[in-house]
Amino acid sequence: MTSRDLLKIAFIQGLDLFGINALLRPYYAGLGVIFSLHRVVEPGTPALLTGDVITTTLLDRVLGYVRRCGWEIVDLAEACRRITSGEGQGFASFTLDDGYVNNLICGLPVFRKHQAPCTIFPCIGFLDRGREDRGMGARISRLRYGQFVVEYLLLRQECVNFPYADMSETHRTKTWEEKCRLLDMLLAIEWRDPIGFTRSLDEWMEVQGVTLDEVLSTYFMDWVQARELAHDPLVTIGTHGLTHCRLSELSVQEARAEMTVSRSRLERELGVPVRFLAYPFGGPIECGPREFALAEQAGFIASVTTRLGNIFPEHQLSMQALPRVCLSIVPHAASLRFVKAGLYGSRNAVMNRFARVITH
Repeated sequence: MTSRDLLKIAFIQGLDLFGINALLRPYYAGLGVIFSLHRVVEPGTPALLTGDVITTTLLDRVLGYVRRCGWEIVDLAEACRRITSGEGQGFASFTLDDGYVNNLICGLPVFRKHQAPCTIFPCIGFLDRGREDRGMGARISRLRYGQFVVEYLLLRQECVNFPYADMSETHRTKTWEEKCRLLDMLLAIEWRDPIGFTRSLDEWMEVQGVTLDEVLSTYFMDWVQARELAHDPLVTIGTHGLTHCRLSELSVQEARAEMTVSRSRLERELGVPVRFLAYPFGGPIECGPREFALAEQAGFIASVTTRLGNIFPEHQLSMQALPRVCLSIVPHAASLRFVKAGLYGSRNAVMNRFARVITH
């Protein structure tokens, strides 16, 4: 655990121990909170991308704790009804992005145990295993699969030769620390040079004898599993786009297709209505007023971002830009005090420089 991790843990503990949670709750808790999750795994499952992972044990504790705190767990449709009406303070809604297979295998049994509804946002490209389908109107070259391939291979290798221009040397990856260090290095390259990174990544997979289908099948649901999940009474299906790319980098027509074509495909394949959108990545760089307007034009009831914040009646004017609080097993977030700080809005308030309603 790094000194930065310890500082974040101390911050979360301090909010509770010094009464800041209770002090800020009346002004910053709002109507409720939308939690975001990604992978749900059994304890002990190796994962380098810890910011995207929550264990079944922690999820079980979180759902029980939210109810003990007096918050009502509602689906996203009910959350939106309360936002637009301003009624029903003290709700929590749970959303899961990307369409991981363990949402069905590991996560759903926990939600069933607590009879807690949830919203799943699958990405079409992952369901299609990265294969181009001209009928869905997306270029496969845009599918953002890099982090999954990197984690998949790093977990299985003790040394790495990544064929990128600035990385000619061999990197040892025997220890967990070495794997994490190289993961951070590779994902930094992906951020600044996505085209060059993807080209190198494809070459690396070919050398290792690994296919994209193999990697994505390890992580994500197929269409049969998605149908099973979609027809569970606790589950609402939303869309996470076609290719999990940054919508802000696309043309208006391409960004609109990411929203509308993915929705149509999900509705046709799964036989359920799709009324909600989760923006891929979802930060201020990846989506903004243009994307919010496109989502509004597309007719979504609401869309969720990764902006940090609680939900307030004022969000009825910004239903395509709802903030969320991310749950994971990173050290500072893997505690019930973190959940409490999210419910009460105290951490969100401090992180947002005490801004109350977060939309942009």
